[in-house]
Amino acid sequence: MHRPDRGVSSNTCSNLAATGPALAGWLAGLSPAELAEEALIDAVAAAEKLACWAAAAQLALIGELARRRADPQFVQDEIAAELRLSRVAAATRLGLAQDLERLPAVAAALAAGGLDLPKARAIADAVAMLDEPARAAVAHEAVDRAGGHTVGELRAWLRRAVLAADPAAAEARHAQAVGERRVALTPVGDGMAELWALLPADDAARAYTAIDACARAAASPGDPRTADQHRADAMVDLLTGKVTSPAATRVHVTVPMATLLGGDQPGELAGVGPIPAPMARQAAADGLWRWLATSDDGTVIDAGRRSYRPSAALADLIRGRDNTCRFPGCRQPAHRCDIDHTVPYPTGPTTAANLATLCRHHHRLKHTGGWTVRQHPRGSLIWTSPVGRTYTTHPHAHPPPKHPPTRTPPGPA
Repeated sequence: MHRPDRGVSSNTCSNLAATGPALAGWLAGLSPAELAEEALIDAVAAAEKLACWAAAAQLALIGELARRRADPQFVQDEIAAELRLSRVAAATRLGLAQDLERLPAVAAALAAGGLDLPKARAIADAVAMLDEPARAAVAHEAVDRAGGHTVGELRAWLRRAVLAADPAAAEARHAQAVGERRVALTPVGDGMAELWALLPADDAARAYTAIDACARAAASPGDPRTADQHRADAMVDLLTGKVTSPAATRVHVTVPMATLLGGDQPGELAGVGPIPAPMARQAAADGLWRWLATSDDGTVIDAGRRSYRPSAALADLIRGRDNTCRFPGCRQPAHRCDIDHTVPYPTGPTTAANLATLCRHHHRLKHTGGWTVRQHPRGSLIWTSPVGRTYTTHPHAHPPPKHPPTRTPPGPA
């Protein structure tokens, strides 16, 4: 028997615009088995919006409870007992509730469904180190950006924005954090243990790249190990002296030209994210790195040649422009992605206007997953899902410099 489509109706848009009880009532009246696929996606989005509203309501209630206590430090114990949470989990909710009282724009966006709980927490954590009015300014811009990005993308933008908002304080925090570098060994059961290290971002990226290069060199046809298993084995081999690091390891760093000339805009370390300007300048001057310089509007304008095995100029340009896999929400660094022809070669040319970085999974999705993609001349991609939804991704936006250049760029290493 044909089931009617109850999900796509004239009042769908108005229902999706509702919040709280009205939205809950609309969702309660739906029967998932009777919905078309597009209507199912509408309902999924509506349920997410309702969950955001409920989270905002709970946090507001927790905040009010804390305000009524002469000593709010024990509110977390009341929350833990009532919700059957650990004390740490309850303290986390209490802390976020108190943070959102100082960030009304974030609280309002959470209640309206403009951002979810992980994004609200990411914003609150990131801006906590800033003074007013920088804290409010960064939080407002983060709220505006949150709806179009994953929480990982938002965290990366927040790290960059916080570095740019107060460069001097960021450098001081980095200097202090370097003093906390360490290595820890933790047993996890089943005869396994974690070997964990906290390192400066450039050192960590260099170490990971050496491990990855060693793992790739050891791979052979028919080897049953996964990429993660290869890297784990390669790290042990490197640390125990069984093998030496390949000489051709390299890491990509993108630096605003004004930063090369002495400005304070953060750079971008592939696979890691924003780094302080002094670290970015040092990386650009170090012969082990591949550096890319950007203009005031964020366009990649130069690719440094200070590496042992430089790739083709066009590949450098595409990876520098895209920064990550270009599927919506994917954070796989561009240097670990395929460079794909949007329109297959030879019908499509091998030019910047027809190339984009895709991780292996989303490369396969493009060819066999029922998705289609179109590319604009300046690099924007428009993805169309199997049910006809469209999603646009843009080339990575490197922020423009805040101050004019004051020095000459670094010379060859």
